[in-house]
Amino acid sequence: MLRKDDQVKAVQSSFLFPLLEDICDRKNPYVRLAHVIDWERLVRLVEPCFPKGIKEGRKSLSPRLVISLLMLKAMNKLSDRDVVEKWSTDGAWQYFSGMEYYEMRRPADPSSLCRWRTRLGEEVLAQILGETVDAARRAKALPKKNLEVVVVDTTAQRQNVKRPGEAHLVADAHCALLRHADRLGIPLHRSYRRVMPRFRVDYADRISRRKTSDADALLAQAKRWLGAVVQDIEADPRQADPALERHLELAHRVLSQTPKTKDKLYSFAQPHTAALVKNGTCTFGTKVGLVTTAKDPYVIGVKVFTDNRYDGRTLDDTLLAAYVTTGVIPKVAACDYGYRGATITLPTQIHCFNRKHRVPPELLPLKRRRPSIEPIIGHLKSDHSLGLNRLSGKTGCAINALLAAIGFNLRKLSRALALFLRRFLAHLHHLTTPHPPASPSTLTPSYA
Repeated sequence: MLRKDDQVKAVQSSFLFPLLEDICDRKNPYVRLAHVIDWERLVRLVEPCFPKGIKEGRKSLSPRLVISLLMLKAMNKLSDRDVVEKWSTDGAWQYFSGMEYYEMRRPADPSSLCRWRTRLGEEVLAQILGETVDAARRAKALPKKNLEVVVVDTTAQRQNVKRPGEAHLVADAHCALLRHADRLGIPLHRSYRRVMPRFRVDYADRISRRKTSDADALLAQAKRWLGAVVQDIEADPRQADPALERHLELAHRVLSQTPKTKDKLYSFAQPHTAALVKNGTCTFGTKVGLVTTAKDPYVIGVKVFTDNRYDGRTLDDTLLAAYVTTGVIPKVAACDYGYRGATITLPTQIHCFNRKHRVPPELLPLKRRRPSIEPIIGHLKSDHSLGLNRLSGKTGCAINALLAAIGFNLRKLSRALALFLRRFLAHLHHLTTPHPPASPSTLTPSYA
């Protein structure tokens, strides 16, 4: 019979609502991860994101539930709708989220995850990435000394935009300006509402038939139409609107840029998109700097750059991001030859390796570990969301890259916990199994 104190702490089971502790397998990777992560620290990180004071309305979601949903989405490369649907059918996911009873309803609306990502921002997600690294350290899967030797590299994160072209930019700018004119009630002497939709079809038809001169003439005419709309809007005093001013600036960039213009505009909806050439392939998106440990690779630093800068100029910011995430200053960093001539502020030794470059014998192990970041980039793109960014804006690019790194670390940590448990049980079985004594004929003779 339980004492009074034990009776108060015990959870009373229900006939209709089974306890997740009773139905979940202890060997499930999500159940093991739930006991390794410091949820109290993560909740304290999220608390500043809530508005202060009493606000009327529906009660907000639990911080642990939101963080766990974002982690599950990042680990399994699912959409917002798919992750909430699978959560309602998987008891291990609900146990990972801190639920007490099994529930068959959706935990939240999929659109709430989008608002929560915006509310958390880049800084909080970077600290959550640091918690995944600390969880690996607590589980003895990542020694602290491994954080001092790192590997740095960059990759291209593709943005979910249509293939850029002058015709698409002109048509998108025209549509955006017409929407602002209708919203603010700005009269237009020349709107070109009927001829501009036909422009895309005619331009694509002439390009397909290789009539380049006719297509260029049609594009020049469409730019004159766009310039006339811009003049009508700028002549109206109601054009002092922040959103309209931003789109007017982008429209001027569309009208003024040429094939030889630097920092060209490739997407009107995502103006931060840059043209990145990696391994002979042109990708329209953002550049991502990654820092991983040289041994037992974990992603410990992520930094997103919206401009196509030289790799050496990204090294300082990338190493600082790793230092902020882990709190440990890397002593040695291995890079490829694209980082030659880079200057940094941290006291870190930078070694740039090439496949044909000979190095001293003491640096040979570090040179062999330098390519270990390449398969990690492949896993981040194929198994996680780094291959295609569907989030909008510069903040969305950073959030998508951080979520991909968080999902990679959690999946690697779950495999490390399973391997540790398997080795521990095998060693325990070896100790508890009686072994027959060796016969004298099998003993090794002594020559002492």
